[in-house]
Formats: sequence, C-alpha cells, structure tokens
Amino acid sequence: MKKLTILGLFFCCFQAVAQKKESCCSEGTAMACKLTSAEFKERKATVITNLKKEIVETVELKNGMKYAFKDSDETIAMLADFIKTERQCCDFFNFQLSVSAEKKYVYLALTGPKGVKDFIKSELTL
Repeated sequence: MKKLTILGLFFCCFQAVAQKKESCCSEGTAMACKLTSAEFKERKATVITNLKKEIVETVELKNGMKYAFKDSDETIAMLADFIKTERQCCDFFNFQLSVSAEKKYVYLALTGPKGVKDFIKSELTL
C-alpha cells in the first residue's frame, strides 16, 4: 500500500493531462497540474517507476506525506530529478529531501498548503 500511495500521487498529474483536463485537483481548489509536454510526462514516468521500487516506509504528516527510501547515490539522484520535474508540474507542493548520517535512508517529505493532505488522499482514493 505504501508504494501505491506514492505511485498514485505521482501519476495524478498524468491522468489529468491524459484526459485533457486543465486540473488534476478537485474543482474549486488552487492545486492544478501544469504538465503539457509528452516528453516531460515520459521522463516523469521513468523516474517514478524507478523510485517506487526504493520505498521502504510511508508516514502521514500534518500537512502531507513523508517517504523513506533505501539510501544510495542513485536514489538521491532519482529523487533530485523527480523534484526538478514535479515542482514544474505541481508547484503547490513543498519538497524536503534529507539524507540520514548513517547512510541507511533517504527521506522525501511532500507537503503543501492547507488541504494538500486531503488532496493527496482524495486524488488517490485512499
């Protein structure tokens, strides 16, 4: 279920564009997907597919979600790549990437304004 949560979140914007919608959010919210380019979508799909394999834990936060990944230089690079693309698509998210000193886990906190956790849950139908 952990892997489905993050995978569903990342594919939220893809669904909206594929269905030719302007927004990947519920009506009346300011949260909207900005994906337009097929190349951009394809790149995200590649990064997401690789990242989901590395998820080891999902934690619900007050204003979003936090994901733990297996620590490796490759995982850190994939997360940085994900952040670069995702912030262009869904600029209402805040990203916090942290690496533990013992080199065991890499953490990505995905947070945002009031309602972002509900947005994540409703868009993922969890």
